[in-house]
Amino acid sequence: MTPSTLFPPQQAVLDHGIIDLGFSAVLSLPTGAGKTTLAEMGMDRALARGERVAYLTPLKALAEEKIAAWRDRWPGRKVGIFTGDYASSAVPVPYREAEVLICTYERLDGILRHWQRHLHWLARLGLVVVDEFHLLMDPGRGPRLEGAISRLRRVNPFCRILGLSATVSNHADLAAWLDGVSYHSTWRPIPLEHEVRRYKRLADKPGLVVDIVAETAQEGGQTLVFASSRRRAEQLAAQLTAAGYPTRHHHAGLGLAVRRTVETDFRAGRLIGLVATPTLEMGLNLPCRTVVIADNTRWNGETFEPLPVWNYLQRAGRAGRPGQKGAGRAILLVPAWARQLPDYGRTPPEPIRSRLNRPARLAEQILIEVACRACRTSAQLAAAFLPSTLAYRQDPGLADRFAAGLAELRAGG
Repeated sequence: MTPSTLFPPQQAVLDHGIIDLGFSAVLSLPTGAGKTTLAEMGMDRALARGERVAYLTPLKALAEEKIAAWRDRWPGRKVGIFTGDYASSAVPVPYREAEVLICTYERLDGILRHWQRHLHWLARLGLVVVDEFHLLMDPGRGPRLEGAISRLRRVNPFCRILGLSATVSNHADLAAWLDGVSYHSTWRPIPLEHEVRRYKRLADKPGLVVDIVAETAQEGGQTLVFASSRRRAEQLAAQLTAAGYPTRHHHAGLGLAVRRTVETDFRAGRLIGLVATPTLEMGLNLPCRTVVIADNTRWNGETFEPLPVWNYLQRAGRAGRPGQKGAGRAILLVPAWARQLPDYGRTPPEPIRSRLNRPARLAEQILIEVACRACRTSAQLAAAFLPSTLAYRQDPGLADRFAAGLAELRAGG
């Protein structure tokens, strides 16, 4: 992308020097507004300075997508993929040789649990791009990502972090945690319209989905439907195909080759519809004219809860294919008896809050700190580890509770 074709947010980021000034940063831009291109520009600059760079993603599928694209982008560089999936089609590149590292969150976490073994190349990292930065608030993955970032910044304090997300409202708070800067924009290359459609009975929902897919197909567009479970995705895809609209389902239970075929067919326009579980709300480039969010609740691991605004925006953001005429559409299906819904199209996403202050998650990170010898004493934990976390920044009382917990353990011992 040349300067003459940059989107307004991209140009603003460059004009403010966010990519060039050597600070960590958080970029909060809608899906399709060019976050990845800005990250690639930052990686270009770091590589030109002789630094190594890393890109973190929560999805193995996206890591596989990047390895192919970035080996073409940097043909003279050694680009390695590190996901823990040894069935990867990419030719292995060892850590010590990789100039561009593509990692899942979990792989970086594993590396930093053995940071002494990897210190020789970790010390040469100049930039780490963290995609889907809002997952810091995920109850399971968030604390481990936060712990890994904390350890990385202490192992290599010169390494810059570039957090990318389409759904961060408290971007300045997160940037301050990284001792960096932030940039936020709501500009989208394709406008997005939001709509709610209600149904009286659960049995009516499939018919609503068929109607929406039919409307979109008449406009020459494709529809991406988010279903709450793998079984429901399979059922809806079968119902749409039976209604005459070629549709496939997509979820993590399918093999990698099958998922790639489905993604390729959808991008090529061979499918009218695609029904997926929420795993597709992140990362993969599967734009469409219409997104249907078939449920206004989600399972949080313990119970069903109202769909968070940030979750809705992640899914809705897939609507709007570049080059299409007219706006993209995001349609939420809601039962007639559900009231007091958030205004999903206008309400900002919830602030990203650390989950590391939960006792079990904090205890896990403390054990990791001690086991990997990043901290050896309670004084080091209190002085080095805790202040380096987002949880401490957002909840300073965490230090007092940590001290009280240590005192209780000593008294019990």
